[in-house]
Amino acid sequence: MLNAKRIFVSCMCLLGLGAISAFASPPVQINILHTNDLHSHFRPSRSGLQLGGLARLKTLVDRFRSDNENTILVDGGDWSEGNIYYLPGAGRESLHLMDQIGYDLAVLGNHDWLNGADVLLNAIEAANPKFPILAANISLDQFVRRPDLTAKVPPFVIREIGGAHIAFVGLVTYEFIYDKFLAPVQILDPFAVTRELVKHLSTGAPGAKGVDGIVVISHNSSAVNKILLQTIPQINLVIGAHDHHKYTKPVVVSRMGAADGWLVEAGCHGQYLGHVKMEFQSGKLKLVDSRLHQVDSLLPENPEIAASVTRVEAEIEAEQGPVFHDELGESHLELGDEGVAPLMGSFATDAYLNAVSGDFALDYMSFIYGRIPRGTLSTADVFNSNPGIYHPDTGKAWTLQTLGITGKVLSRLLNFLAATTLLNPDGSLALSNIEVVFSPELLSAQRKKAAKVSAAEHLPGESIFLESPSSLDLPIRKVLVRGEPLDDSRTYQMVVNTSIIDTIEFMNSKIPGLISMDTLKDSGVEAWRSIGTWVTKNSPIDFNSIPLDSRLKTIDPDLALYSDDIQWEPLRATKTSIVANVTVKVRNMGASLSHPSTLSLRSNFLGGDESRDPVWQSIGQPLEIAALAAREFQILRFENVRIPKDGLRKIAGISVEIAKSLGETNLTNNSATRWFSLQSLR
Repeated sequence: MLNAKRIFVSCMCLLGLGAISAFASPPVQINILHTNDLHSHFRPSRSGLQLGGLARLKTLVDRFRSDNENTILVDGGDWSEGNIYYLPGAGRESLHLMDQIGYDLAVLGNHDWLNGADVLLNAIEAANPKFPILAANISLDQFVRRPDLTAKVPPFVIREIGGAHIAFVGLVTYEFIYDKFLAPVQILDPFAVTRELVKHLSTGAPGAKGVDGIVVISHNSSAVNKILLQTIPQINLVIGAHDHHKYTKPVVVSRMGAADGWLVEAGCHGQYLGHVKMEFQSGKLKLVDSRLHQVDSLLPENPEIAASVTRVEAEIEAEQGPVFHDELGESHLELGDEGVAPLMGSFATDAYLNAVSGDFALDYMSFIYGRIPRGTLSTADVFNSNPGIYHPDTGKAWTLQTLGITGKVLSRLLNFLAATTLLNPDGSLALSNIEVVFSPELLSAQRKKAAKVSAAEHLPGESIFLESPSSLDLPIRKVLVRGEPLDDSRTYQMVVNTSIIDTIEFMNSKIPGLISMDTLKDSGVEAWRSIGTWVTKNSPIDFNSIPLDSRLKTIDPDLALYSDDIQWEPLRATKTSIVANVTVKVRNMGASLSHPSTLSLRSNFLGGDESRDPVWQSIGQPLEIAALAAREFQILRFENVRIPKDGLRKIAGISVEIAKSLGETNLTNNSATRWFSLQSLR
């Protein structure tokens, strides 16, 4: 009897397996790999962990393709302008390299058409990439080369991947300030355009029959991308760009009556490869997982891509001279955009005033979109620190200009630059010979008001802080020029980059006559070249080269850190760690006396892998920070601390964090990390 039962059970199992195999095939695994905001960064960064490099990226992409043939590689836009490799062909070489890497499609970002539609089309035609470049929300009616651009830039494509038919829709940046750069091509409302396309794709219209999923690749802010997911539930996934956000896991957007949608984004400059896992089964597409993969020294370079980059460098040097091999100077600091008074912005505006005479210099950190690394600096390094915007017709990037401006109008300009969310989410100003004291709380309130402006108008709500500069709710509380209080009736000579002039023209388009341009003069000196001269004059660059007083500061106390304020003295090495003494300089960058606080030393359990959220561990005991007067500093010393090392990458990372003290409202500069190489240690 027992044997009969076993036989019966075995037969039922076999019948069950047969039924499953006949009616429910296993799910097909699909990979969508994604990058965004490459900005022609062909080589690894020289900063921090030295991430990126297209030759490394190619190696990683090929690994995914070899593991799963159902893999597609896409880019979210801004693949061109932003680095010296943009110079030959104004983005042509980026498209060539992307073809070699094996991209399946890309989207237009705002930096890809900053030189206009003709230059963009010329680059696309010269490169003739095998992959399409998508842009759904543009109108070409007024563009004389409409047929050519239409053929190269479709609104969407449908790809069959693992049996699933997936529609990919591309959206360009919907922000008013960029309209003039693409003219006569017009940028359209992405919400209305996407709704119509989704309706077309979802109803099985011609060219869209059998679509199993919709992926939107959007070169817009995360706020816009979340609204797309919330209001158009047919979209499965939005691959974001533009903000340079590094989402270590997907942003999950709930939709009533529909499955959750995901928003993903992979940082910038090819430093991370985004990876979305999907499953396709029985006609249904399911989001399974999303994560980032770091592009770092653990990945060998693909020799073909490395050779192509070397070829491009030779082409640039044939035109520009030995820009990758000369030596303009040396820096002992990493000049970046961190904090309220970023070192890169301070150094750059000091360079502007050295090159062109004026009362003060001003720029916006969103427009200085590079950094100066530690070590010997070449011409290419300096160009990449401030590359915007090289124009192939003139052979020049942005130039320094002077403008006479009254104190009253300057107050309006400073409040606009600080408070508008249109140009820079952080509102960071770069200043030289001018001191600006602001209220972070009022700044936050103004930016929230600006954010409420209708998305349909895609305006920043600038009238909030332009029309009444004497209002008590404006964020700028005090301005000093050359140490003297701002005089409303005096005319000052302002030295600025072309970017600020473009901003003023935008302001005048909203409030005609707001800022007179009658005294505008173009010096012809490229901003990046003024930095090169300043590098040579101040080499080696250290904190003595960049006075930190008389810049931008909060009205409250503001305890702050720079990564170069972290120093170590290695004592001995163990198998898993380095025992060292660590010193940290803590500064009060605010205008008021700070309250006592504490400083903690930490390390990340994951070592140099920043593709995942850090797992912190404390190193040693926190130290007490005394009350500090404005611009006062304190040096704290951690002795004999054990710092975990990343043996694979041969580095050790030290992170420090200041606990918020009473009255401190700005916390953007309360933490810093410094990576130390272990190559020189025995």
